[in-house]
Amino acid sequence: MSQLSSKNEVIVPYVSVIVPCRNEEQYISGCIDSILDTDYPREKVEILIVDGRSTDATREQVIAATRIHPGVRLLDNPKGHTPVAFNIGIRAARGEILMLLGAHSKVAPNYIRLCVDALHKYGADNVGGVMRTLPRSEGLIAHSIVAVLTHRFGVGGSQFRLSGSKAMEVDTVFGGCYRREVFDRIGLFNEDLPASQDFELNYRLRSAGGRIMLVPEIETYYYARSDLRSFIRHNWRNGLWVVLPLRYSRNFPVSVRHLVPLGFILSLGTSAAAIPVSVSPILTIVGSYSACSIAAAVQVAIRERNVRFLLSLPPMFAALHLTYGLGSLFGALLLFPSAFSVVLKRCFDIAGAIVGLTALAPVFTVVAVLILLEDGGTPLYRGPRVGKDGQLFQMLKFRTMVVDADKIGGSSTANDDQRITKIGKFLRRTKLDELPQLFNVLIGDMSLVGPRPEVEEYTRLYRGEELSLLDVKPGITDFATIWNPDEGTLLAGEADPDKAYLEKVRPQKLRLQLKYVRERGFWTDLRILGNTAWIVARKFLPF
Repeated sequence: MSQLSSKNEVIVPYVSVIVPCRNEEQYISGCIDSILDTDYPREKVEILIVDGRSTDATREQVIAATRIHPGVRLLDNPKGHTPVAFNIGIRAARGEILMLLGAHSKVAPNYIRLCVDALHKYGADNVGGVMRTLPRSEGLIAHSIVAVLTHRFGVGGSQFRLSGSKAMEVDTVFGGCYRREVFDRIGLFNEDLPASQDFELNYRLRSAGGRIMLVPEIETYYYARSDLRSFIRHNWRNGLWVVLPLRYSRNFPVSVRHLVPLGFILSLGTSAAAIPVSVSPILTIVGSYSACSIAAAVQVAIRERNVRFLLSLPPMFAALHLTYGLGSLFGALLLFPSAFSVVLKRCFDIAGAIVGLTALAPVFTVVAVLILLEDGGTPLYRGPRVGKDGQLFQMLKFRTMVVDADKIGGSSTANDDQRITKIGKFLRRTKLDELPQLFNVLIGDMSLVGPRPEVEEYTRLYRGEELSLLDVKPGITDFATIWNPDEGTLLAGEADPDKAYLEKVRPQKLRLQLKYVRERGFWTDLRILGNTAWIVARKFLPF
């Protein structure tokens, strides 16, 4: 706790404890009392409560504490953000040592003394201890949340959450006890970061040659969120702000462990996309994760002598990792909006294709049987079409024409084309012939919404801006489909359907397809899908 001057007189450093808060009426008094009850000389401690305009009884409780204890001061944080509160406290602090705490925390009686001693003992710039996580309420969910936040499978190598036996140098600590000169050397907290500001500050400290020490004898007590909704929201926010600091800072202040949940989400997504080819990857990932989760649950259940943890912990581990990882993914996509649009569209395509194929399975079966009964030929037609970046793919449709029709006629088909079968006329009129393209959407050749794919002979005619049609995936429907849902009607009676298509249909079709390329987006896709659904539904309505 002390330093010795040249005359061997004991010098006890003055400590400023900075506590940001907002609407913490349930915890702020306990936090203040725990600081006042430490064994550090009270006259050598000031407590700065930086309030973000609380609307509950927090301010009244702090004001009451200031009247009783001269060392307690209330500061105002009009912006309400945590890094702003830290900076207000740092600027107002009188201490040589600056200690940061959360309002949800309580400290052990020897906390301040051990922190000050550790700064001198290890020559550190920032020290902290083990965070003992406690539930805010009783119940299985509350204790399960504490269990996942204090288990290595839940939080990885987050040392301050785990019990240790010896002091070690780390990348960050909970709260932190800093030498004042640290902030003179590396600056204050980045106020653009609503979260992860401590990671970013400690990253700058380490980059400047600073030393951060975790000392297991130092203990704080943190009251974790005890209901599932708050737990999930908090994990999402933590995951989001693992990545999003890159928008506001040149530094990337996280370690590999913070990115593991994002890697987990990406591996799940990649393996899910590979299901049409093989189910082995996703079964391996899910199986391995489940085995580790169950093993961790067994370990906790034995330690706590509570068999209910066997059922509650596996889903709680999943809630922690999935929401954290999805938050990180969302943060990454916000950094790269174009990537966000691509990923969102692909996820929507996969979901739509799966739902469509599942819901319409009986329709697929009936249509396939009817086609087989009519002429015995295969129910599906596979036509070569040009996709994104000019790549050829096989577009699927229910066969509406006689077998080998493409060998006895052109690419464009009028409604009076003699090659169309009886069932084919019904399928074309109701657009049911397009349904198998949901398989093309699922495997990634097509999208639910996008310019209709063309045969290669027509894409060779693209010039100038028209070439941008090859920059996007072709789709089942688009603006052109809404304008003219039945090309066969326009081409009926024409002696040369291919020539008529080029002259009557293609010019306006191209204009509308280019309109989609220019205006494409999630909400545009939803509008097009809604209009298309209405057009198709009207074909079955009796009015």
